[in-house]
Amino acid sequence: MNEQARIKVVGIGGAGCRVVSFLIETGHSNVELIAVNTDWACIRASDAHRRIELRGVSIYGLGSGGRPVWSEKCAEACANELREALSGCDLSLIVAGMGGGTGSGAAPVVARIAGETGALTIGIATTPLTVELCKRNCVAEEGLSMLCGAANAVIVVPCEELLAVTGRKIGIADFFAAMDRVLCEGIWSMIGLATGSKPADISFPGVKAIFRHGCRADGGKDGILKVIEGFFRMN
Repeated sequence: MNEQARIKVVGIGGAGCRVVSFLIETGHSNVELIAVNTDWACIRASDAHRRIELRGVSIYGLGSGGRPVWSEKCAEACANELREALSGCDLSLIVAGMGGGTGSGAAPVVARIAGETGALTIGIATTPLTVELCKRNCVAEEGLSMLCGAANAVIVVPCEELLAVTGRKIGIADFFAAMDRVLCEGIWSMIGLATGSKPADISFPGVKAIFRHGCRADGGKDGILKVIEGFFRMN
């Protein structure tokens, strides 16, 4: 890996940790993979290079109970551990599902801390299906808004768009597997741009220049390229 582009991928909550596990299965070893969760069992089962359990007064290793404020407070309480884990890299990719408690509440805190270490910070987030509970969608929008405020850029992958592509008769396990693949392809596209392994007339300093402006890109793995194309149209 290009030493000038040290990269860490941080999976937060159930969806984020699942993506980290998928990345491990692909056999890529040129990035550091970190799993962060309020669920003790999920953390213990992870093969990530580093595992961080978010702890707090109201959480006893059993998850956030769908309460973003709980996981947010736990992330703040574990800020020193998170900062130590996130230090020493140029690019932090923060992966989380919006709508649940841990991803929605902790991802913005992790993104903020990653940015404080000096890293370019990009969030990659999924949003719930429209048929899910209204409360879950409201939580997702609030969490996404906070993540956009904490990261240099956020790439949004709507579950609804993936469902339209895969078909509504797909099983839940196959649907989540497809979502994991989409997220992983987006992550490797970003890593490819940063390390120069993906064919593109742009260096890591160029990538930094693009995302330092701050932006939100919708549309999954193609969102990164759309943002880059838009940047070149403006310059």
